[in-house]
Amino acid sequence: MISKLLNMIALLFLQCCFALTVFAQQQSSAYNWPLKPGMPEWKDLKTHDEMLEVLQIPVETLQKMTTKDLAQTCLNYPLFPDIWAFNSMQDGMERVIAGFNGLQEFLKRNDAGSGLFAIYKNMNPHNFDESWSNLQKGKYTAEFAKIEILLAQEDILASLDQNDRLLLLQESLNKQKSIRQRLFNV
Repeated sequence: MISKLLNMIALLFLQCCFALTVFAQQQSSAYNWPLKPGMPEWKDLKTHDEMLEVLQIPVETLQKMTTKDLAQTCLNYPLFPDIWAFNSMQDGMERVIAGFNGLQEFLKRNDAGSGLFAIYKNMNPHNFDESWSNLQKGKYTAEFAKIEILLAQEDILASLDQNDRLLLLQESLNKQKSIRQRLFNV
């Protein structure tokens, strides 16, 4: 009787371990930088080049990341807003890509476009509070701008077939129309 009970407990334990392993593998593993803006040590960095250096992802980590996790990591990149510091968003995007190995790796992936498009499709332009300030509304729309400028990169578009590019165009038009109507009553 005790032997049978121990066997059942062992079997239950193994099933739980298996379930937890599968669940853990499905969780997002976007990179979490050990040093980033807002941390006290960040203030010790004196130049933009130092900031770029500490935000590089270790090569071993990059190679192990799924495209989905790498896409989310790129969108979370602390210096992504640098795209707005140049004459055009495209010039800024090219400079940000040149300075971040995560984006360089992401753009090489054959499934980069489909991974990024999946994230974009799940973004809801109506997911905000009417009482938000203009600054909060601006930050919210900037999240759409970030992913849209990344989706507009030649390498990303080339990784999508013609049908997916058409679906992306339609999705983008619908989102832009919704944002303008909802946020700005246009």
